[in-house]
Amino acid sequence: MQQKKRKITSTEDDDASCSKQLQQSSEVDSAPITQSYSANKKLCNSLVSPQDSEPKTINSCSIVNEVVSESRASTSTSILDDGGNFHENYIGRWVGRSFVLTTEKRMEMLKRCWAPSETYDFAGDATHLKRKFNHSWLEMYKPWLVYSKKLKGAFCLFCVLFPPKVARGVQGSLIVRPFTKYKDVHIYCKAHVDTQWHRESSASANSFSNIKTNVQVALQIGREKIIEDNRNALLPIISTIVFCGTHDLPLRGKEKDDGVFQDLLQLKIKSGDEILRQHLEKGQKNAQYTSPKIQNEILNICGILIREKLVDNI
Repeated sequence: MQQKKRKITSTEDDDASCSKQLQQSSEVDSAPITQSYSANKKLCNSLVSPQDSEPKTINSCSIVNEVVSESRASTSTSILDDGGNFHENYIGRWVGRSFVLTTEKRMEMLKRCWAPSETYDFAGDATHLKRKFNHSWLEMYKPWLVYSKKLKGAFCLFCVLFPPKVARGVQGSLIVRPFTKYKDVHIYCKAHVDTQWHRESSASANSFSNIKTNVQVALQIGREKIIEDNRNALLPIISTIVFCGTHDLPLRGKEKDDGVFQDLLQLKIKSGDEILRQHLEKGQKNAQYTSPKIQNEILNICGILIREKLVDNI
């Protein structure tokens, strides 16, 4: 009985200690929610590792400490550009995470992936290596070779954004981890281009770019056609209003569909103006440009143009 009581007391002490650490961590650290989520995910992956053959006993207090330390570490290792600013288009952000990319972001990465300047300090990234990265390699193996400031190495842009399926073998440098064996860079790059993985990723990238471009072109052509159709339909309407104004003819009659303006439009349709006929018969009823309000707007614009022309002639 005494042993059981001692066990209960120790459990209560552990819970109190954990609660105290939780309170301290919430007061001391105010890391963003996303960083805490990243730390939790990383911690869970390390705890549920496939290499472990025996289940681990997880202490909630140790989890709190690791989450806090991971959150602080992630704050200090945020991705920065050459000027020390956060950059969205780093290839290192998407290594192993391309599945979360939106269509727009994937296209943006293909077109405007971050690249270091010629004055970038590659030596600072290669303090543990015998040789540093050379900026000329980016032009030599353009457009697929890119550099990661965060991971301090080279990657294949196509293989990261469009990761190939692994039928056999293990993906390594340039795909899932940075390439840093710079003394053999040309051998590795030429060998990578000939791999089935790179060919599949390159084909996927080209297909993605072509489809996206074709859709954008189709939308642009559609918009231009609508503008051109509206312009062609508006010309006979404007010319009719100008004709009525120059000949001092009333635009409107006693009824809504009565008057010289409407009669002249019908005369143009009978004379073979197919564009005007299609516009009035099949166009949207709220966009026919024949209402009294539109007539007055066109007359006001004509008055402005006439005044400007008179002023220029003075």
